[in-house]
Amino acid sequence: MASNRTATAVVNEIKKMIVKHNFSKLPGEHQLSQELKVNRIVIYEAIKVLEYEGIVKSRWGSGTYIMRKKGLKISFSIPLEISTDNSKRIFDLLEVRRSLEGRASVLAVETATNVEI
Repeated sequence: MASNRTATAVVNEIKKMIVKHNFSKLPGEHQLSQELKVNRIVIYEAIKVLEYEGIVKSRWGSGTYIMRKKGLKISFSIPLEISTDNSKRIFDLLEVRRSLEGRASVLAVETATNVEI
């Protein structure tokens, strides 16, 4: 396994799989580790996080069952890096970030429910 992704990244991948494939039970750790190209320790840690979040329940000898499919929070990371050799590029990057964050705020307000507000 060449990937060095963290358990957090794998948690997000498994959440996407749950939604996409409408699983009632996760594939085994061995199969997940092959599909996601990480070692089984990372899969184990990710499943523990999902269990803590109330999304799955592991039953020894039986497997890992999906307890909740709706309302899953999936994090997306957009790395924004730039060399500090060019100040114009730094300001351009800050402008992009400001635009994304501004639009994200608008979307949050537009889609929020009364309970979330």
